[in-house]
Amino acid sequence: MALPDDDLTTVIKRVEAFGDRANVFVAFPDSLALIELRVGAGTGDAAIQPAHENTSMAMYVEFLELHDAPVNVSVPLSGRATAPNRPQQLARLSVRASTVE
Repeated sequence: MALPDDDLTTVIKRVEAFGDRANVFVAFPDSLALIELRVGAGTGDAAIQPAHENTSMAMYVEFLELHDAPVNVSVPLSGRATAPNRPQQLARLSVRASTVE
């Protein structure tokens, strides 16, 4: 579970601790977004999109909503990775369902 103002770095660290793959729910006041997230995995032909490590989950969900296919994202995690060896993250926004009627 993540909140809209959680940063991407924090969520990636949680997923890494869980085993590099997880379904992440982002709880908005009026909806819930589900992101299938794999850290350290990439897809063949998809271009790698750079993302800032402090990107909020709300901004990240908006970014994923613009893509129908899985997205490869490179996030330089401070103190952990050098520029040529940035972790890749494969993500797909699965569901964004309203929870308030």
